[in-house]
Amino acid sequence: AQRQIVVQILWSVVMVIVSGVIATGALRMYQLRNRRLAWCAAILSVIPCIAPCYIGALPLGIWAIITLRRPEVAEAFE
Repeated sequence: AQRQIVVQILWSVVMVIVSGVIATGALRMYQLRNRRLAWCAAILSVIPCIAPCYIGALPLGIWAIITLRRPEVAEAFE
């Protein structure tokens, strides 16, 4: 029982960190800063059981990946 609590706490910490990376990456994408972090956030948001609110994050993550692959978007980051 105690081990299960520790695992739940650790998983919660991981989810908070992942959520922070996704939110920060989305903000950096909006600001056209730090393309690498934007890519990381987009990829994390399409991984099941990792992204918070996976049903909502999946289409947004796919859209972000498609958008980040466009040459004009890559140029805008530079």
